[in-house]
Amino acid sequence: MNEENSSGTKNKGKGMPKWALVIIGLVVIAAIIAAWAFTRKDSDTSTSSSNTSTTTATVKAPKHADWKSFTSSKYGFTMYYPTDYTLVESAVGSVVLSKGSTEMVDLYVTVASTSEDSVAKNIAAYMDDSRGYMTDASEVDTTAAGIEATMVTGMMGKSAGINPHVGVKGSSIFFVKNGNLFALDSYYNNNTADFQIFRDILDDMRF
Repeated sequence: MNEENSSGTKNKGKGMPKWALVIIGLVVIAAIIAAWAFTRKDSDTSTSSSNTSTTTATVKAPKHADWKSFTSSKYGFTMYYPTDYTLVESAVGSVVLSKGSTEMVDLYVTVASTSEDSVAKNIAAYMDDSRGYMTDASEVDTTAAGIEATMVTGMMGKSAGINPHVGVKGSSIFFVKNGNLFALDSYYNNNTADFQIFRDILDDMRF
C-alpha cells in the first residue's frame, strides 16, 4: 500500500514528458518568428509606400507644358519649346531650334570620356579665345534638366554653332547624362526674354 502511494507520488512529480516540452518550445519559437516576419513585412510595405509617395511628389511638372514637345528616341530626353519655334533633328540626334529664320538653340550630344572630365575639357576650349568658340568667356555652375551643369557665357566666335555667330552674345551649357555629354548653345542677341526661354527649355528637359 505504501509502495503504491510512493510510486504514485513519484509519477505525479515527473510532469510532462520531455518530447511534449520540446514540441511546445518549437511551437512557441515558430509563433515568435511568424510574428516577427509579419511585423517586418508590414514595416517594409509602409516604407515602400512612403518612398513611392516621395518619388511621385518630387516629379516636377513642366513649367511650359503648353509648349510643343519633342522626345529623342536616340538619347531618351524630352524637351519643350515655344510654339513659334521650329525644331529640326539631324540623323545623328543633334537638335536645332529656330525662330523664323534665326537659329536660337543648338543641342549636340557626344559620348562622354571615361578617362577625363568631358565638361571641363569642353569648357577649357570655350575659354580659349584662339579656338574660336567664344571670346571674353566666363563660367558659372548651374543645373540643366535637374542635373549639375556648367554654363559658359561670352561673345560667340567664328567656330561657334552650325552657322556663323561671330560677335553674338551667347551661352553654352554642358552636362553629362547616361554616359553622354550634352552641349546646348544659346544665341540670344543680348535679349533677356530669349535667354529666359533658353533657361526654361533647359529646366523643362526630362530624361
